[in-house]
Amino acid sequence: MEEYPQNGDQAWQRLVRANERYLDESSRGIYLANLANEINTGVNRSHLMCQKPYATILTCSDSCVSPEIIFGEGLGLLFVVRVAGNVIEPATLGTIEYGVQHLGTPLLVIMGHEKCGAVIAAAGATEYTGGIGKLLAEIKPSIDHSCEVIGPDWWKSKDTNVEVYDKALRESIQLNAILQEIELLSTSEVIRNAVSTGKLKIVVAYYNVRSGKVEEVEQRLKEKGEHWHKEKPMAKKKKEKEEKKKGKKHQKQDKHEKDKH
Repeated sequence: MEEYPQNGDQAWQRLVRANERYLDESSRGIYLANLANEINTGVNRSHLMCQKPYATILTCSDSCVSPEIIFGEGLGLLFVVRVAGNVIEPATLGTIEYGVQHLGTPLLVIMGHEKCGAVIAAAGATEYTGGIGKLLAEIKPSIDHSCEVIGPDWWKSKDTNVEVYDKALRESIQLNAILQEIELLSTSEVIRNAVSTGKLKIVVAYYNVRSGKVEEVEQRLKEKGEHWHKEKPMAKKKKEKEEKKKGKKHQKQDKHEKDKH
């Protein structure tokens, strides 16, 4: 039996080891049987009335993605937040803050996954309305960034070059998870303070559904995501300045036309 993690590094290593056991097909049956037994036993454990998770996990609501199975943990040990596209919006933000601040989890994992339907839907989306439309709007900045990193309208390669499309989709899903971390750090004082004081470790990960393996996102993509986020406010200010300049020019032209009449 593994010792309870005392910090974020230990918590992440525990998840990695558990995932490696899940990947071992020769013992997967025993692994799942032990997990089921732990869950069944846990139902009757009184201490579960006071949960003590060591990790908060934000991931997609896709039915093929189940952190408790992927990481082999029973009841009370993982605080899981699931929403399509693993996006940061008010409800998920508050839930994550609760896990970190009130439950004291030393680890936060933001995990995208292979063939994420929400990212696929957001790429090139123009017709979605209602709640789905609002959800996809949360993913749209990631799609815009992926076009800069991967190539414009990369999703159009689906019918012409599947290999190129699969690589682009994988990178786009990772970029989405990366930008959700950046969004979280830029909007949540609770999370920023927990990270700066060493109380919280954040890992951005990618789950390969077909193999079952969880791994950290590619470092080069993380660096590009962070660079894009820094440049975005500058580009926005530049655009606003140009639009303001154009507006003043039009005002002068209109005044000139009025004076002529």
